[in-house]
Amino acid sequence: MKKTVIVLLAALILCAGCINFFDEDIRPNREEYDIVWETNRVRTNPRGYAAELKAILDTTGANWSATNRAPYIEAIEDLESTPVLNALKLDYGMFRAARDHAQDMINNSEVRHIGSDGTEPTDRAQRYGRYPGVGENVARGYRTSEAVVLAWVLSTGHRNNMLTSGWTLIGPAHLPRHPGSWVSVQKFTARRN
Repeated sequence: MKKTVIVLLAALILCAGCINFFDEDIRPNREEYDIVWETNRVRTNPRGYAAELKAILDTTGANWSATNRAPYIEAIEDLESTPVLNALKLDYGMFRAARDHAQDMINNSEVRHIGSDGTEPTDRAQRYGRYPGVGENVARGYRTSEAVVLAWVLSTGHRNNMLTSGWTLIGPAHLPRHPGSWVSVQKFTARRN
């Protein structure tokens, strides 16, 4: 409980002044705010996050097979050579596009970048604003923001997407598929045109 309160306070402090919302009814849930916070922890302190991965590998992962250790080793090496990046600002249009896609994946029991209507990540973002380029990470099954961001960090393509230096805005989604199973989306872009 104490850790949760500390994490929430830290997330509010980190995100203070970096939320771009309008007078809309739909707001991010706690895990969606935490996805922004966790992602910004990776971007603004990649060496620190690498040290956390190293600690996991040295303790919990000490008896893992080489196959299970490999994604950690690759992520650690990559993060140790990654420069400090800007914190991403939560953007309402990207949030709505991420939420729409998460709900579409839940409704259709699929986890993929192409929507059930044939739309791609950029198409969905353009419904809510003019964005110069869009990146997207999707996942299923991770209950917490920490777990899903860790999974994305351990995947080369997802990590590269998260660590693209040109991104300035983020839109997270984290919705329950059924009890114990979640669908998560991260959308990235640069400033609106």
